[in-house]
Amino acid sequence: AIGLQRIGKLRLAFSTIETLLSDRNLADRDLLLHAHVQAARIWLDLGATEIALAFLARARAHRAEGDIRAEAWILGNEAQALAADHRFEEAIEVAARAADLLERSGDEGNLLAVRTQLAQLKFASGDTEGCLATAESALASGDESRFEDVRTRASLWKGRALVRLGRVQQGLDTLREALTAAIEMDDLLIQFLAHYHLWKAYGEVGETMRAEFELGAARTCLRHIDEDTEEAREIRALDEAS
Repeated sequence: AIGLQRIGKLRLAFSTIETLLSDRNLADRDLLLHAHVQAARIWLDLGATEIALAFLARARAHRAEGDIRAEAWILGNEAQALAADHRFEEAIEVAARAADLLERSGDEGNLLAVRTQLAQLKFASGDTEGCLATAESALASGDESRFEDVRTRASLWKGRALVRLGRVQQGLDTLREALTAAIEMDDLLIQFLAHYHLWKAYGEVGETMRAEFELGAARTCLRHIDEDTEEAREIRALDEAS
């Protein structure tokens, strides 16, 4: 089901999850928790945020008492659903709770991911300075040699924030460094995201030709990845409209 969701086969993915959840003999709490979270993510991709939140509430009912990491995972998904509904203040509060739990548990990788999510949420809410501070905090934490993919994503939000705050050259340099890191990792998804953010950044500062180049590069990357991200859907919608 996870693989089907990643390539955009949402209804087929949900059918797989529904079959699992309809098994009345299924008693594995961990499996039930994961199935409900996955169902929530599918409904979120379909645009049904309230249904997604309901499935996350059901997931919480299957969480083992005291399982901090599971609670943080549920909270991170709740933040994503709230953001999709443009309830950014609530989303930021929920993601911050997830970050607090992960910091207590010592889960460095997931903490970095949630702090990156927080930076994204603050950028989307218009809190550009908060986005920059959160992204820089994420990048300064832990072992710099680990979780390079998540650190690169945090760098993308740092770069976007710098550009929006008027520190254009520093922001563009940060975004280009993130693209270089993605190429060195041979990570096509992050290469796509880097080109996507460079497209947006150049557009914001009025460099139309550079923006068009980055959009073309993002489209090229998109042909070679299966993930159905929000950024991918935006570019595919542009192509369908043209």
